[in-house]
Amino acid sequence: MAIDRELRRCYAPCTVLGVERFLLEPEALWLLAALSCHRSGYVRAAALGHLAELDGDAWALPFAFIRLNDWVPAVRARAVALVEQHLIPERTARWLECLPLVLRLESWTRADHSAIRQRILGTLSEELLWQALESPDRQLRRALYPALLERGSRQEVLSRALADSDLVVRLWACRQEPHSDQLLEQMLASTSAAVRTRGLLQWGRSHPVPEWARFDPGPGVRQAARSLEPSLDYRGLYRQAIAEGRHLEVSLAALVSCGRRQDAELGRALLDHPRPRVRRRALELIAAQDLDNSLELLLDRGAYRALIRAAGRLDPADLFARLTPQNAAPLLALLRQGSKWTGLGYLLQAAPRFPDEVERELQVWLKHYNLRQIPPSREELAFCRAALGPGRPDLESLLEGWSRSLRPL
Repeated sequence: MAIDRELRRCYAPCTVLGVERFLLEPEALWLLAALSCHRSGYVRAAALGHLAELDGDAWALPFAFIRLNDWVPAVRARAVALVEQHLIPERTARWLECLPLVLRLESWTRADHSAIRQRILGTLSEELLWQALESPDRQLRRALYPALLERGSRQEVLSRALADSDLVVRLWACRQEPHSDQLLEQMLASTSAAVRTRGLLQWGRSHPVPEWARFDPGPGVRQAARSLEPSLDYRGLYRQAIAEGRHLEVSLAALVSCGRRQDAELGRALLDHPRPRVRRRALELIAAQDLDNSLELLLDRGAYRALIRAAGRLDPADLFARLTPQNAAPLLALLRQGSKWTGLGYLLQAAPRFPDEVERELQVWLKHYNLRQIPPSREELAFCRAALGPGRPDLESLLEGWSRSLRPL
């Protein structure tokens, strides 16, 4: 397709009679293939006609295939004739390189290509389609699996898809319900948490939830297990595991979402654990469940990553008052991620003291400005405009626009 665009861009004057002059050249096939992408429909049609006469081994088949979606009906007709000429079992090996174009026929809309697409796929052997799955082209493999599912062994196709390196293919296979127990076991053993989650939701309809799923590293898998066992006390399960020294990292992470304020004590007891990941999860649990009473502890330990989720609950004025050259970068990041407009005002106030750090955060703020559709209040707008220094026309125009929208009619 890219070659077609480039050749049409490089326009060279030519006529139908001019096409015939190239037939005697040693490179006639190359020249005719290039002329099949000419701007003139007459030239394209003539080139395809001569290709049908000269190209006995289907070398130029990809060029003919592109023309199946040509905007000139006569060119499309010549392309169909050339494609059908090579649609014989002896030439199917040549179609392997054309499969990406074959499978894109569904998205081409200048004509109805469904009939010829079915004829091509019906002519190609199943062995050839399986061979094409070895291609590194992800788009090709994504299109091949549905085609194979229509004619191959369901179990074999889905098992191969679940082992594919492309996550999109594996998730496609997950959606092809119902699955056998063998396929579900393959999904549960996947390295992808998304695949394990979908496999567990189907497995749990007729089987007990496996013990490992309750302590899976993937939050989605644990959530699926909880939804399948609504009567089981998962909070108590994780508290018991921590008390016994089992699955510490996962149990602490799970209590971040399903725990209570008193569970923060479990995190405090593990703040000096030898494993860094356990210490980090413990800080996250404390920040999630007992932020009001633990802010000093978290800041003293430099647990800024643990505070990111709770940035909206932090007092921007308090963060601003704590700014020092040593902690400016992480605290300014928390200001940006907290209250959208009040945080912006304090960022602008901090600019004279920490110009480089503030500039980095302002660039991120502007880049992600539309992710949070929160209009400023009049007080927030006045605060930001008062803190705005010179040399920021981008922010000045933004604040001016909001100021006009807030004016009474």
